[in-house]
Amino acid sequence: MNNKRRKKISDVINNVNKYKTDFEYIKSKLSELKHNINSAKDDVDMILDEETEARDNIPESLQDSERYWESDQAVTDMEEVVDDMESIVGDLDDVISTIDDKIDEIETDIIGNLEAAIGA
Repeated sequence: MNNKRRKKISDVINNVNKYKTDFEYIKSKLSELKHNINSAKDDVDMILDEETEARDNIPESLQDSERYWESDQAVTDMEEVVDDMESIVGDLDDVISTIDDKIDEIETDIIGNLEAAIGA
């Protein structure tokens, strides 16, 4: 391989390294987002526990009241929120794992093969 093509491949390697850095930045932002969603989920979960306990402590004579049914609906709604947030966190875990795999591919397969091609 001549020097001109080696230089072009070297430039590609530099650009690919920048892409790897971009992936790492995106991964860090997704990890931060995952942490924030988990924190919000924990807050909702705590409120859910309190509302469930309050609902369960409504006297039996008032369990047909509007107050009971509003509390029961709030519990149901918050349970759905917690489930949705857990699903989002799981999806973010999958995306973060995929990004990790792609970072490894960039390092070993793409950059490694390009360096081998120029004899670096």
